[in-house]
Amino acid sequence: MDMYLFEPPYRTINGEAEHIGKPCVFIRFQGCHVGCNWCDAMGTWPDKKTKEAYSNETLTKYLNDKFPTTERMWITGGEPMEHYDEIYSFITHNAKYNNIPRTWHLITSGSVYNESTLMLFDHITIDIKPPSAKAKNAAPNNSFIELCMEHMELQKKVEFKMVVSNTAADIEFAM
Repeated sequence: MDMYLFEPPYRTINGEAEHIGKPCVFIRFQGCHVGCNWCDAMGTWPDKKTKEAYSNETLTKYLNDKFPTTERMWITGGEPMEHYDEIYSFITHNAKYNNIPRTWHLITSGSVYNESTLMLFDHITIDIKPPSAKAKNAAPNNSFIELCMEHMELQKKVEFKMVVSNTAADIEFAM
């Protein structure tokens, strides 16, 4: 099953939440139906397709060759859960054929989800979009939020994030 990434995975320093300041690798998937006006990855949007595809084997090898000592892997996008089947296949393949320990993080708007795929992650960040994002499809799926709050195992993995601009609408939304 091929995965289309926006760019080759790259090593960086996590800049937010519980794991701030820790080295990680960003694996940024192509495709996003959310469409925030201040998106830092507009190139992932559907009209800007990449031509490079990765199989489970080639992506596992790439990560092992380029980042053998980096444990934390961030699955991001665009909206990575648009590709939950591919992500499920990749993480299960990686667990089976890779001897390098990895910690899997997901950052998602929550607009698309799959419970089986969510269970593979060690950490899940739900990126809530306030009014200033002017996103086309911003709202997290209500059943996704309920699942994350009610499922005992997912509760331990989930954190929420929201970028709030200095506008009354965003501040009201955040409250």
